[in-house]
Amino acid sequence: MELLSQKRCVIGEGPIWNEFDHKLYHVNGLENEICMIDPATGELAVRKLDFPVAALAFSKRGEMLISCPDGAFYLDSDGTRTPLYDTDVFEIRYGNDAKVGPDGRFYIGTQSSKRFGAGDQIDGKLYSIDKNGKVKILLDGLILSNGFDWSMDEKRFYHTDSDTSVIKEYSFDKGNGEISYTGRQVRIPGVDGFAIDKNDFLYVACWGRGYIAVV
Repeated sequence: MELLSQKRCVIGEGPIWNEFDHKLYHVNGLENEICMIDPATGELAVRKLDFPVAALAFSKRGEMLISCPDGAFYLDSDGTRTPLYDTDVFEIRYGNDAKVGPDGRFYIGTQSSKRFGAGDQIDGKLYSIDKNGKVKILLDGLILSNGFDWSMDEKRFYHTDSDTSVIKEYSFDKGNGEISYTGRQVRIPGVDGFAIDKNDFLYVACWGRGYIAVV
């Protein structure tokens, strides 16, 4: 293991590589910060925002996409947010983990109203948003949609509702973005975000456990 940054974060998560500037990005949750690390020099830059960000990703054109409590947005260099969809038609609340899929759609998971302290409903969801701003609900009735990724052949999709401590496998249709549960799952206490390597092993950050599980 190698320590890339000495920065102390309240919740440091969502690391993602930006192939356009060759830097590693992650968020510092609860501090409204986006951190950028240059592995070549070790230099750290921190971008302070006026609003919370749970996760970030990059489009094929290098645009920054962010997941926020009030939805999903493009983030401009001046801090301006532009919704990825028509907010008069769709409502996405309590955004959590998010990634751009191999099909180019933006995938965003949400927390339930109950977990967020805004009601008693277990209504967390997993959404996809296409390039035209069309929003599709892929999973519903979630407590905390979290950590998802795709297999190297782009035919399988992995997702967790962190409060269940279970990662589920789904078949994935790259053409229409549909997923279908395969019946395969694995239980990992503390499962939070995760990523996949070239051999299709999942590297799972385990919240409150102090380790990374490999499955």
